[in-house]
Amino acid sequence: MKKKTSLTSDEEVEKARLYLQLSIDSSKTIHDAYERLCQKIRGIFATACTLIPIVAGLGYFILREGYATETLQLIIFSLVAFFIAVAIGFWLHGPGDFKYMDASVLFKKHKDKPLRFLINKSASTLADIAAHNSDVLNSKERWIKIMLFFILLGLVLAAIAFVNFGMRILN
Repeated sequence: MKKKTSLTSDEEVEKARLYLQLSIDSSKTIHDAYERLCQKIRGIFATACTLIPIVAGLGYFILREGYATETLQLIIFSLVAFFIAVAIGFWLHGPGDFKYMDASVLFKKHKDKPLRFLINKSASTLADIAAHNSDVLNSKERWIKIMLFFILLGLVLAAIAFVNFGMRILN
């Protein structure tokens, strides 16, 4: 039969501190990933916003010169794809449900509890928040992929329109 080992009070506090430090590190890693993700969103958003006037200018020229309707339709579909990407970018940049821990609330609520309990409670709360925020990041990453798909679709449609336009001019 195994003998059950018990931790001393100091060891329990140190174990709780280790748990807290790991939770803090995890939370910081997720926060850093969130910042990088926001930068990606801004970059993709800026790209889509830059492409819209370029493709719209081509569409205006085609419309003004009276060239083929299928080329104009490709331009319109390309613009729609870019606008969808921009809309997704606006939505992703809006306030999300990223969570943070308010330590003052936690400590006011449990002010009469021992230090080990407070450390464990803080670590547990941070771990739960980190898990939630990780899910938020994963969701945003999926939406970024969709946003990139629409930009790629818009670029492909615009490229086909350019080729179609070029072929019409040469003939």
